[in-house]
Amino acid sequence: MTGNAGDSASNVTRPRDMAAAGDALQQLRAALSERVIPSLVKQARRDAPVPDDAMRDMVLRYALRGEREGALSLITRAVQAGMRPEVLSEELLGEVARALGRGWEEDSCDFVAVTCGVDLIEAMLREIRQLAPPRLVAASAARPAVLLASAPGEQHVLGISILRDAFERAGWDATRSVGSAAHVLLAQIAAQHYDALALSVATDRHLSTLSALVKSARRLSKNPRLHVLVGGAAILRHPETGTRIGADAIGLDAETALGEASRLLKETKVATKDGKPA
Repeated sequence: MTGNAGDSASNVTRPRDMAAAGDALQQLRAALSERVIPSLVKQARRDAPVPDDAMRDMVLRYALRGEREGALSLITRAVQAGMRPEVLSEELLGEVARALGRGWEEDSCDFVAVTCGVDLIEAMLREIRQLAPPRLVAASAARPAVLLASAPGEQHVLGISILRDAFERAGWDATRSVGSAAHVLLAQIAAQHYDALALSVATDRHLSTLSALVKSARRLSKNPRLHVLVGGAAILRHPETGTRIGADAIGLDAETALGEASRLLKETKVATKDGKPA
């Protein structure tokens, strides 16, 4: 009788012990994902080398002279030295591209030099992606999607490519659209679910068309909670345009654009979970 009673008590308490162990395991996983792992990642990023002014000046010289071999060799050494790909893309190549743009505006660089420089920077960006490709995850409903587009009629590719690299490395499904007419861009938004639309505007003459484009994108979007971000050289010169056209946020560089898109997506998820209109 005693043995049977002990077995019975054991059978009663074991499920409770298992439930408690399961709760503890969930708490441990949450602590790891929310605090420990992000802290380790931040520390690793702080310890990683970053480009300095001398390195940016060297890349700018390579770009202006079209010295492809030296430029790609520099990228290889930087990746091997532990520089993070997203830092190389934004803080090195992005800064050099902006320097080329300033040179064009100030007439210190001619069209040929700027064009060749941008071509070389794009080659360096492709080299970064080849040496340290983004870890693309399988497509799923949980993976956010962004459409990265130049303003209709504009052909600039480099800024869009840097944006795509940043978003993909952060786990987004990033699609590029460069040089598309407005109706083609809107058809794409209507046919495919996107969580965010990021528009890059380089020239001032296209600012006047943005308000109608943004309104049409929201009206036709397959996702009724589409977020719209704007950036590019023209927005940098006229940041008030973002508010005027009804954009949700302004992203003047890849890091800011990614941060704003992630913030907006998180707010939408919270509002949806709470039953509030997003």
